[in-house]
Amino acid sequence: MPVCTPQLLKKHGIVSTHADLRRYRLLHEESEAWRAWLGGAADESAFFAEERRGAIFDDSVSVVRAAGAGHGLALARWSLVALDVESGRLAIASRTIIPMESAYFFVCPASYLDIDKIAAFRAWIMEEAHRAPRPPLIS
Repeated sequence: MPVCTPQLLKKHGIVSTHADLRRYRLLHEESEAWRAWLGGAADESAFFAEERRGAIFDDSVSVVRAAGAGHGLALARWSLVALDVESGRLAIASRTIIPMESAYFFVCPASYLDIDKIAAFRAWIMEEAHRAPRPPLIS
């Protein structure tokens, strides 16, 4: 989801289309593709020509920190920005939220599931995953 400081959101406005992105300095991280967020818009090719304007970072945390410092609009995973949004440090800049296609899995040989420490770890990690905050349903 696109996020920025509340001040930048107030200054540049909500992002609904690729044209709205031009009002912002974009913050990029290689695995968070603005192309995926645009999701097949008919006029997206013009945007792709200038997609890389703005700063490029090699990790997601740096992108979120740059957004929190007011340096631009970041496309970020909810798991990385939930607390910043809750505290008001960051604001969700669009009603369009794209679910990630990747996921996490607990994997081990079936015979290990009966080992106490493995069973305890699995129960704990599953509980933590279920307790994690979910993004608002504004999409």
